[in-house]
Amino acid sequence: MSLFLMVNMFIVNAQKTDEVSNVSEERIAWHREARFGVMVHFSPDGIGKLYHYDGKEQWDPYRGVPIPAEEFDRYYTKMTLQNFDAEQWVKTFADAGMKYFVFVAKHHNGFCMWDSKYTNYDIYAVTGRDVVAELAEACKKYNITFCLYYSIMDWYHPHATGITHGGRGYELPPDIKPNLENYISYMNAQLKELTTKYGKIGLLWYDGAWMSGGIDDPNLQWTEKHAKDLYELSHSLQEGMITNNRMQKKHYVATELGDYYTPENFIANFDRDNHWESIMKLGISWHWVPNEPIKDLKELQTMLSRTVANDGNLLLNTGPHPDGFIEPEQVVRFKELGDWVKANSDAIYGTRGGPYLPTKAVVSTNKDKNIYIHILDDEIKGTLVLKNIDAKIKSCATMQGEPLKHEVKDGKVYIQLKDNKPGVDIIKMTINKNAFELPLIENGEEFKHSVETDREILIENIKEDH
Repeated sequence: MSLFLMVNMFIVNAQKTDEVSNVSEERIAWHREARFGVMVHFSPDGIGKLYHYDGKEQWDPYRGVPIPAEEFDRYYTKMTLQNFDAEQWVKTFADAGMKYFVFVAKHHNGFCMWDSKYTNYDIYAVTGRDVVAELAEACKKYNITFCLYYSIMDWYHPHATGITHGGRGYELPPDIKPNLENYISYMNAQLKELTTKYGKIGLLWYDGAWMSGGIDDPNLQWTEKHAKDLYELSHSLQEGMITNNRMQKKHYVATELGDYYTPENFIANFDRDNHWESIMKLGISWHWVPNEPIKDLKELQTMLSRTVANDGNLLLNTGPHPDGFIEPEQVVRFKELGDWVKANSDAIYGTRGGPYLPTKAVVSTNKDKNIYIHILDDEIKGTLVLKNIDAKIKSCATMQGEPLKHEVKDGKVYIQLKDNKPGVDIIKMTINKNAFELPLIENGEEFKHSVETDREILIENIKEDH
């Protein structure tokens, strides 16, 4: 009997609450304070990218080559970890100013990056090493909150979807039909395993709730009840641990389930009513691809400034090389970004968005009696003109503490700037009251993205993304 079939008999007796709890401000406080994190996709997908698998030859969308089914089934054996060093990874992220680390413990392919007692389809069986364990220890050393991504969708487990196979040696016998409840028992057991073996986990980042799209079999449908059960289970596993809202299909906007919502590949519009986190790619892919172009420093600065000014978190994704190292060009870019973040940390960590609503050229954050003006447009030189605020302006200065002359006249604030430095420049305005309590101020046309955020994530909408 296969290990997958054996675990079908495993029943998880998880403590459940009577009802879905409301989002706790106390619970999400650390996440809101952090503002900036990293996600890492590191799995057999990085060897040859494949999203859907139906047992036939597929084309790798990033490399433009066909992948025979039997070749994809062997990709995991190539993950030797010969150049994997958990401390080097985490030090790189710490140097970039990232405060939390979301590691993909299991992606849609079903391969587990830890030593799981519920399957041999894991990294320990191949290498004798537990990647999750090594990263958890490194995060303790560098004071980064360790978090885990877990895909609800699983293309390898024979009971997960019914539209994919179970992998060589894991196929169901002809007289047994797939049943999602069997897979859920396996998933819950693994979640309990992950949250008891590796110390404190800051959050569980779910994905793949669209797994049953296009499947008519009622035994394979991921439902809202499943989503609610998973949310309740998650909060019973570790005290204070939070989750995103991707245990359900609609996750680009605030929803009943989940502690925050998760725009993907775009930055949410200004929203101080609901906590959120935009997941963005450093390059063009979630996993490693050869010769991948990455975003320049100014683009990353702008991305982070606009995200925190819109009152959200930025989760920046990278995909290390299948051998285990982060590409040198990416390490350099992370360090460049980290130098800027360190110089402007007061304007990022622990801040809230506003009071100036975001425009294309200027955004703002605030903390205590300080307003931080992020200048995104390199063309703004000499004098910055803002609408006046309902407070006394005590001083204006650069983030290095150099005083800036300012004048309030005719309902506007005129701030004399120093010579612009390359990249996003930030100035600090100190006032006589709590800046978060000020009314929001329109300082020109509010900048908004054009993405339809109320759409559900359906299989036909998924191309190269999750």
